[in-house]
This record gives sequence, C-alpha cells and structure tokens, in this order.
Amino acid sequence: MQTRNVAVIGMGRLGLCLAAILAKKGFSVTGVDLNTKLVEEINAGHSPYDEPGLREMVTANRARLRATTSHGEAVASSDITIILVATPSDAEGVMSSARVEEAARSVGQALKSKKGGHLVLLSSTVMPGTVEGRLLPAFEEASGKKCGVDFGFCYVPEFVAVGTVIRDMLKPGLIVVGEQEPGTWPLLKAFFDQYMADTPRFHRMNLVNAELAKITLNACVAAKIGFANVLAGLCERIPGADVDAITAAVGNDPRVGPKAFTAGLGFGGPCFTKDIKSFIGMLGGAGLSPALFEALDDGNESIIHRLLGYVTRLLDEKNGADKVAILGMAFKPGVSSIEGSSGVALAKLLLAQSRKVIIHDPLAMEEARRVFGASVEYAASVDECLRAASVAVFTTQDLCYKNLQAADFLSLQSPPGVVDCWRLFGFLKNAGSVKYLPLGIFTEPPVKPH
Repeated sequence: MQTRNVAVIGMGRLGLCLAAILAKKGFSVTGVDLNTKLVEEINAGHSPYDEPGLREMVTANRARLRATTSHGEAVASSDITIILVATPSDAEGVMSSARVEEAARSVGQALKSKKGGHLVLLSSTVMPGTVEGRLLPAFEEASGKKCGVDFGFCYVPEFVAVGTVIRDMLKPGLIVVGEQEPGTWPLLKAFFDQYMADTPRFHRMNLVNAELAKITLNACVAAKIGFANVLAGLCERIPGADVDAITAAVGNDPRVGPKAFTAGLGFGGPCFTKDIKSFIGMLGGAGLSPALFEALDDGNESIIHRLLGYVTRLLDEKNGADKVAILGMAFKPGVSSIEGSSGVALAKLLLAQSRKVIIHDPLAMEEARRVFGASVEYAASVDECLRAASVAVFTTQDLCYKNLQAADFLSLQSPPGVVDCWRLFGFLKNAGSVKYLPLGIFTEPPVKPH
C-alpha cells in the first residue's frame, strides 16, 4: 500500500511534528485540532512550538500540510488516521484518557460514512487496558463498524523527547506495535517504510503489552536518572567522591548503559513524572507494592531541597546577602517549556523565604513571566544575571552557560558564589575569589538538605 493521504488528530507539539515530517516526505497531511487559533496559525505556515527544526519544516511544506477543526473532513480525505492528542494528569497525578476517548468517538463518527477500508493508529500514551476496554468500543459504537473487518487498528506509542522530537521520529530507536489483529501489520509496515530514515527495531505484541511497554520504558529511564541523583547525594558526603567518575565507569557496563545515567537535578517535563505517578497508581490498583516507584518520585522531589541547602549555605557565608540568580528556567536545555522545572521550583522556595531572585533563560523567559510576574527580576543576559546576585545557581546545561569561561566569573568586581548542578565549571574549584559548590562531589563540610 502506498498511502499518500494522512490525518493527524491533535496538533500539539508531537502531533504537529509528525504532520510536518509526513508533509516533508511527500504525504498530503490534514491536521485536526479544536483550537481555531492554532489551526489558523498552521494554515498560515507557522508553528507556535520552539521544537528544533519544526517551524522551518512547517513553512517549507505548507502546500502539503493543512489544518482543520473537522474530524470528518480529515478522515474523509485520508487513508490513515493517527491520533496523537495529549493525555494530561488528573487530580491524582495519573494520566487521563478523556481527550483520547473524545477523539476516538469523533474519528469513529467520521468513519461511519466513509467508504472503503481505513487504518487508525493511536500514538497517545494510555494506561493498560484503555484501548480494549474503552477506545475500541468507542470507535465501533460511533462508527457502526467492526475493528479488523471494516477498519484496521494499531497502538503505536511515540518514544520521543522534547527538544529532539523530529530526530526521534525520523530515526526511532524502536517501535512498539500493539495489534488487535495481525492483518494490519503489512499496511503499517508499508506506511513506515515510506518516511522513516532507517529501518527501526519493531516489537510486535498485543495491545495491553504495548500499553505497558510505553509506560515501562519511561519508568526505567526515570529510575536511572533517580539512581544517579541518589548516588550524587552520597558522593557529596564521602571524601574524594565524584559522581561523574562512578557513573562513567558503571555506565560502560552493557547491563546499565550510559544514556540517562547522569546525575544533576530531578527529571521534569511532560512525561516522566506523570508516567511514574501512573505506574504507582497501576501497581496499587493491582494489589502490588508501589514502594520502589514511590521512593523514586519522592527522591526526585527532594533533590530541590538538597539544592536549597547549597544556596542557603552560600548565602549565609555572604553575611546576609539574599539575592539569588537562577540560570535556567526550562526543564531541560534547548526548550521553552518550564513544566516540572527545577529552576522554577527553586525560585518558588526562595521567594517563600523572602529572598530576592533574578532569573535568566535563553528560551523560557516568557513562560517564566506567566508564573512569577513581578515577584522576580529578569536578566537580559548571563552577565547581567551574574553581576546582580550574591549566589548563582546553574540549573540547566544550556550552551550559553556551558560556554562560560573562568574570566566570565573572575572578572566580576564581586563574583557570586556558584552552585553548579551539572558540574560545568570545574575550573572554579581552585579559584579563590569564587566560592564553588558542585552537586555530586564531596564538599567540606557536607551540605545538608534544607
């Protein structure tokens, strides 16, 4: 099957990235979103997201990419429909499938009047049992058609990271395929072959195993990050210990691997925390102990209090100075999202102590303004941020911070104390005029959580 017409339901960051990739590869793509302003922006050839490469891709391929608020219009003009809507957390912190179910009913209603076969792919993350228990019945009830007879269905979750979405979609490390019935596989494989840069590793399984695999992978990655951060806290209390030396060695063992086994701050963003809390809820609901993942979740949240202890120690040594510079508001380098940001969490704790805070971020200042308003100062440059504060905390590894040299600190008339969450500035270790405290390396005396 040489499919050339695709509908993508959900024009969030991931949905628009996928739609733009498909348009670039020659597909005619119709995106669907209920946000009329977003639809208008896409149809004008623009993207509201700062994902690397996305804005250029949308602009360059607008002839093959359009958006609408009508599910019926999109499904009628396509051979494949991909659902990639958000599954935000509910009041308990567990992911909700409400938006996916709404999309399933809308797509099902559109299929009701469509002639011929159709392939539906679900790529949103959902809890185990959701597809068979709620989504497929919603499709069949709304369409009056039978899955596996009148339309095909697969669950194909995305394994991507904010900041590298386009790269991850074009060259995925693996693809998990949850199948309702095996007859859809040739259609799906032919579709992937038309746009993926390399042949990925496919793992075919039933629907519930695919749902579990998606959440399990995020839980595994979060556990590696959490373990490295616990190790960092231990190294801070053992003379001569350095977390990077240990993770580099242990990460070379193929049973562990180096990726994500890096100490720094807690994991943030839209996925890890939500998936961990969902995993906890799933285990508890099954009558199993969630203690391991509860400890991981608690440990991730506690890191910010350890960081606050570093900041407080330096402030105390500055004889009552109380202005803190936080460099890094985004939850990771290269993005504007502040969801789950350690920098934001630290700023809130400091403000609660009536400390003065000045912040900087190359991309996330607008998002930070929505949170803090006039309660913090905003620096236009790294240099301005460093000059204004008694203590500087580097919470992300953005290039504009990684490229700083010793002179950028030592040339200041009154250099701030530096809390280095990612051990970027080892050259400050023996700089007498700068008090330097890196996370994950022994300090004398050890810093206690605040």
